Amino acid sequence: MLKQILLIAGIALCLVSQAVAEEYKTEEVLPGIFTMLSKSGPSANSTFIVTGEGVIVIDPGSSPSAGEALRKEIAKVTKEPVAYVINSHYHGEHTFGNSAFAGVPLVMHSLAGKALLNSPGQRERKRWQKKHPGKSIKAQEPNLTFEDELGLKLGNYYLRLIHSPASHTSGDLYIYIASYRVIITGGLVYAKQIPDLREARISNWIDELQKMENLDAEIIIPGNGPVGNKPRVTLMKHYLMNVRTFVKDALYDGGSLPDIQKKVRAKLQKKFSDWAGQDRINQNVERAFFEYVEN
Repeated sequence: MLKQILLIAGIALCLVSQAVAEEYKTEEVLPGIFTMLSKSGPSANSTFIVTGEGVIVIDPGSSPSAGEALRKEIAKVTKEPVAYVINSHYHGEHTFGNSAFAGVPLVMHSLAGKALLNSPGQRERKRWQKKHPGKSIKAQEPNLTFEDELGLKLGNYYLRLIHSPASHTSGDLYIYIASYRVIITGGLVYAKQIPDLREARISNWIDELQKMENLDAEIIIPGNGPVGNKPRVTLMKHYLMNVRTFVKDALYDGGSLPDIQKKVRAKLQKKFSDWAGQDRINQNVERAFFEYVEN
């Protein structure tokens, strides 16, 4: 009887492991540069770079299990150790996989590090724990932070970590690898997904995307959604511009916030009907509304 129970438990564990393994797909975007995307729906992307002198991980996922899945994907490609983990900002879907790389130097913008360790990060962890009763996540303190820009070289890869101030969050960074003409955008670009604007400064975000557009790059690895080319950045910018314009026009017409949300939501849903995350539109409209009111 005990053997049967153990056999059933073993089969169940195997099926769970297979399910986790099948939840993600990894593609080699450019030589040595890989991105792991979720198969099960909209989620943050994880990218890793095999440099010949160690692996650089960018945003190791939305949970400890996602971080472990990323470790397994890296092991399929190389035996090199992970040399650095970079978080593009503090939001949980980009940082909760950090625990799978405990002991590896963690790099963030200084403001993202402060947010991660203080009340904004605590709120993120509480939200996650509410969805996963009995489980907890401990924030990893960054080992290396910076203010405006940081250069990181490993092997033949030179990464420019560029701060994008007060846009998606206060402490966002994106990564530009000039020799490969690639930008790893972190939370600044959502591909075919309605973005999270709960902390956004939309006008600043538009300006930062314009700077990103001006870089000599061809491949865009977004923080969320499929890899693409430079139009990924342009389309993200145009979405934010549409949100601002539609809300501004609705404000001139008058009405309460719920009225404006209804009116603007209809316009955005018509124009971006194939984007995932439609439930965020009201949040986006509210953020743009209060940005105008505050100014």
